[in-house]
Amino acid sequence: SCPDLDGMLECFFGHRDYDRIDDDDIFNALTFMDKECNKDGPQLKPRECGYYNCDKKEQMSGDFNLCSKCHKQPYCGKECQVRDWKIHKLLCCGKNKTDIEDDTLLMIMELMVKNYGATADARSEIKISSRQKDAASAALLKKLMKLFTGEFSHFNSQQAVGDAGTNPAFSQALADFFAQQPGYDKVWGVLRVGYRESLERDREAVSRSNTLTLNESVIRGACEEMAKRSTLTIGNVMCDGDSSRNLSKHHLLIDALVEETKEFLREHKEYDSYAGLQKVGYNPDYMLIISKVICEVYEVEMDEEGNFTT
Repeated sequence: SCPDLDGMLECFFGHRDYDRIDDDDIFNALTFMDKECNKDGPQLKPRECGYYNCDKKEQMSGDFNLCSKCHKQPYCGKECQVRDWKIHKLLCCGKNKTDIEDDTLLMIMELMVKNYGATADARSEIKISSRQKDAASAALLKKLMKLFTGEFSHFNSQQAVGDAGTNPAFSQALADFFAQQPGYDKVWGVLRVGYRESLERDREAVSRSNTLTLNESVIRGACEEMAKRSTLTIGNVMCDGDSSRNLSKHHLLIDALVEETKEFLREHKEYDSYAGLQKVGYNPDYMLIISKVICEVYEVEMDEEGNFTT
């Protein structure tokens, strides 16, 4: 069921008399809490075409037809559905046997086809055709599912899959794959030689420097979720009727968490990965730092039981 948004809004404003509250403040508060809504509820937003190489969107929800087998994948028309079938049939009706969500696998597939294709196009006068990209996409999706359930099963989860891209052996497996794909083969047939060794040298150089493997957007995303949980936990502190001030504090908290998290990851390289970022919250030293930041930003204290108090 959906959360009690009225109650959560009261947490921000200290009352439920919305006539006394500026519309922009209500909108900002609802936007802040948007991710708390039930994601399994009715989909009212217009959908995008399910074919990865099409960017069309519905004018109104329900305009696109769905796959007749799984009744989930939307298409703007017959042509896109036909072109996508070689890809979609590998996932349709629960055929994905990895522990990684369909959308994540498709995102990785699309990103790899785009990136490896861009390298091939930049180094060759003959550009990769759409049909060659479609064929490579379907073959790559099949290859990814095999890799994640086989040799690279330690990346077979939503938490760990992001780290696969930083693994030299995994990148070498992809380079070997593209070296066999029409359109990609001439360039990657050459680049694949010594590719893993080159990546390992680069990775070693990064580990010796102050540079983080994780980019800031990933760290910020994790800190935004942490800040949201903290802000809702300290709900009683926010019942002062000053929503603009409270939202401003929330954004200050995010920025402070990002900086402290980056500093901690630089000092503890074992957490500088997607999987590590999921585990760092269990580190008592890190959580002590985070608690101090929260208390400082919101001007609260923490008791012996770990509860925030005014």
